[in-house]
Amino acid sequence: FEFLGILFIPAFAILFIADITKTNVQIGIKALLMAISGALWIVFLTDPVHHWIYQSIKLLPLNGFGVAYSTKACGYYFILAYYAAVLLFSMIAFPKAWRKSKTVSSKKSYRFLFITFQLPWFVLLFVASGSDIYFDPTPAVIFLVLSLIGINELKNDFFELEISRWKNTFINMDEMT
Repeated sequence: FEFLGILFIPAFAILFIADITKTNVQIGIKALLMAISGALWIVFLTDPVHHWIYQSIKLLPLNGFGVAYSTKACGYYFILAYYAAVLLFSMIAFPKAWRKSKTVSSKKSYRFLFITFQLPWFVLLFVASGSDIYFDPTPAVIFLVLSLIGINELKNDFFELEISRWKNTFINMDEMT
């Protein structure tokens, strides 16, 4: 069950981006995303038997420490392609929402999110090239991206709250008593 999150993150990320950008996602697409994630999870569960994700995993001694070394199979690269689909969707959805937005703060927010969602491309290329033998940057980038999204949401919510308070306080300013 530890890989359940890894395989459902792309589906939820696409739905999250669609919700933020107010992009309509049809129920069939949502079902397809969940079906792909579910199928990949079954592939992960059956990997010890079929070796679709990892062909082999070995523990290599390195300076007295054991380092896991894996030979990846086609299923592993399909998961990377699924993550690349999320990044491609973000590259389409955020600029589209940026063009449609009317306020400066929402334009800044969409630009910030667009830039934030470009950071994982480096990790995706790093992992796809096989450079992740001794170091996996994925957890650090996930933490960074989620932190940046949180900062963006916090900043925007506070800004929207201030605008709402200002409107409620000064809405009838011309009617002084």
